[in-house]
Amino acid sequence: MERPKKIAVVDASVAVKWFVEEEFTRQALRVIEDYESQYVDIRSMQ
Repeated sequence: MERPKKIAVVDASVAVKWFVEEEFTRQALRVIEDYESQYVDIRSMQ
C-alpha cells in the first residue's frame, strides 16, 4: 500500500533559500529533495 504524501506549505522566505544561501538553507533544500523523491507535495501560501 502506498503511503500518503505529506504536504509542505512554503512561503517566499523558504523559496529564496533555494537560490540564496542563508540560515536554514539546508532545511529548505531538503524540501526540494523530498519533492523530487515524491515524498511531499509543495504548496504555496496565497
